[in-house]
Amino acid sequence: MQGKFCYLPLIEGFEIVKYKSCTTIMKYVIYIISGLFLPIVASAQKNNIYTDAGICLSYIDPGSSVTYNYNCSRRISLGAGVQEYTFHTTYTNIHQLTPAIFGEFRYNMKQRLKGRYFSFLDLGMNFYKSNTSDYHSGDYIYTVPGNNGFYAGLGYGYMHYTTKRKGGPYLTLKMITNWYKSDRYDLYSGVRDTGHSSDGTLVVSAGFKF
Repeated sequence: MQGKFCYLPLIEGFEIVKYKSCTTIMKYVIYIISGLFLPIVASAQKNNIYTDAGICLSYIDPGSSVTYNYNCSRRISLGAGVQEYTFHTTYTNIHQLTPAIFGEFRYNMKQRLKGRYFSFLDLGMNFYKSNTSDYHSGDYIYTVPGNNGFYAGLGYGYMHYTTKRKGGPYLTLKMITNWYKSDRYDLYSGVRDTGHSSDGTLVVSAGFKF
């Protein structure tokens, strides 16, 4: 029998997963895009570059991101970015460096003195090679049949202005998640299900807006 379901992961034990070639390729893509975007910042005040480094709280591993966005209005800006963080991406991909590319919606709150709070929503894709091993939890066996997953990130931050273009240092706290297709087999009933699962972690980061 087959059906559809939606469930959240139960983490039982950890396994180090070797970095795959796609991860290495995306890492270089992140560096190249960063180098191409930075020079355009000075062209107009509506163009912004956010660069930051952070810590993934699940494993206390470092990561980074670069985001370009355009100020559509005083409060709203749209953009795109790249990042790489180490986190638990799927049931079977544990402690894996995962590059991502995303589009961003940013809401800038009312300015207070020399700073401003902001929130943002990122939607895109995580890039990784799926681990073909099984994951056991209770009466269930989980497998992840496909590579890559849907990336969603939600964050909140504060920026302190130190330049004429209203650039400066900032701090953020964000949740990064990976949504992916997974298969589940019930050892007790023999039922096989296919559905979607999610894994994620909190990230604390500090950066600078140019």
